Amino acid sequence: MASVADTLCSGGDVSLGFYLERPSYLSLAAVTCSPNRSKPELTCPGIDLAVADGLP
Repeated sequence: MASVADTLCSGGDVSLGFYLERPSYLSLAAVTCSPNRSKPELTCPGIDLAVADGLP
């Protein structure tokens, strides 16, 4: 899980999959949108940073 945290903190995306009881498969994805490695000036769509930071 440390590599997952490192990847997310560096602006990368992570996709994981786990086999559960047959025939189930759990797929998880975590996508980071800021900072964007190729275009750091872009912010996350649909997120008001003031609200996200707990500001009025």
